[in-house]
Amino acid sequence: MDFYYHGAWRMDWGFGNPNKTAVFIACLMLAVWLAACFWRRGFWLALPISTALAYCLVNTYSRGGLLALLAGVAMLLIWAPRPWPRARAIAAVVATWIVALFMIHAKAETRYGQGLFSDDQSIDSRFVVWRHFPEMLSAAPWGWGWGRAGDAYTQWYQPPNQSINYLNLLNSHFTWMAEGGWAFSLFYMVAWFAVILLCWPEREGAMRAVPLAVWTAFGIGAFFSHVEDSIWLWLLPLLFLCSAVGARFRWKRWPAWRSIGWSGFVSASAVIVLIGFGCVTAELPIKAENQAVVIGHGRNKLLIYIDRGVMGKLYGHTLRKYWRDSGENLSGQTYLITETPGYPAPADFSQMIVCGRMAQTVRIPAELPGTSQFILINPECFPEEMKWDASVTTKARVYFGEYAQGSSRSAWETCAGVHYLVIDGAGDFVPTWPRAIWKPTGT
Repeated sequence: MDFYYHGAWRMDWGFGNPNKTAVFIACLMLAVWLAACFWRRGFWLALPISTALAYCLVNTYSRGGLLALLAGVAMLLIWAPRPWPRARAIAAVVATWIVALFMIHAKAETRYGQGLFSDDQSIDSRFVVWRHFPEMLSAAPWGWGWGRAGDAYTQWYQPPNQSINYLNLLNSHFTWMAEGGWAFSLFYMVAWFAVILLCWPEREGAMRAVPLAVWTAFGIGAFFSHVEDSIWLWLLPLLFLCSAVGARFRWKRWPAWRSIGWSGFVSASAVIVLIGFGCVTAELPIKAENQAVVIGHGRNKLLIYIDRGVMGKLYGHTLRKYWRDSGENLSGQTYLITETPGYPAPADFSQMIVCGRMAQTVRIPAELPGTSQFILINPECFPEEMKWDASVTTKARVYFGEYAQGSSRSAWETCAGVHYLVIDGAGDFVPTWPRAIWKPTGT
């Protein structure tokens, strides 16, 4: 898939995302300065290579990649040998002006200025998503599950006036911490501190700040986009980490225990603060529990088995929008929502909703004494497959979309004792399923 900015192609080296390409280029630009550490004239090799790579970076039009590079360059400048030879300083300034001309020619400066001097949807959407990260972390002690952070945000935290399918939290650190849960978040932060301590430059070290610069760029780039899911972007940072550890073995110098202790303390404190802040700012009482999402708290329990083919990819977003528009009060009610047929056991719920293929896969007991209402929406099964007794039949309400094509529809329509309803304007997909259930529009 190609990406464009105002008609200009954003360079992509096969990563499938210009932001990933930019972070890789930034790390590569910093890595080439290793030549200046080991070779007296390596500066004159590293400078033209990094300038050529800067041209590629500019053509990605990635602001996160540019910030990652600047952070890495700052590390190099801080630890660069003093004094700086005049010829090299002049050459570096000339190279910087060349890169600036690249930006002007490619009109990249307008891209980099967006968000600073004008509103930018990309930046605004990041702030909206990041604002809900503490809530997501506090709601899921064991994590939302690997690869599910974006979907969890889309369903349960995205503002009702938006309807975007997110694949991640637009931030590698937040995405992995939300997916892994509290214990993993602590481990993740400790691991990053450990990398910084191991790569911290030693005065006599030949590599000086190059490993730290590469990891700094990688970490900053991962903050603005989800880049850590690409194994190729890990190659350079891990290679330099191994080099830094090898150098410490040679010099027999390791981080002080005091630094290690402070790293652990800061990591634990940060995780605790995030969880506490998420609890305080939570807009809904949400908790990720095993393979389900629990919303609310109270004696009245509602169990909903989700089939996205019927309720849509934004089923949770649709439910929250219904609560907002209808003024539904969640006090005294608990909604348990799951896409897993085997969890939980369908018992002790006052209302149970099953839709689509779930009607075939969920093991519904023959008797539901604690259930006052049993609802099916476009069920992909026939009445005789349910094997329920007469008491359940009287509690059942079966909904079919007006244009639904299910083969079992006629059987349910003529099924004796079952309350059959039609949802006007709907088909196999029911876009406003909460309103159709609790405020039927059909007869």
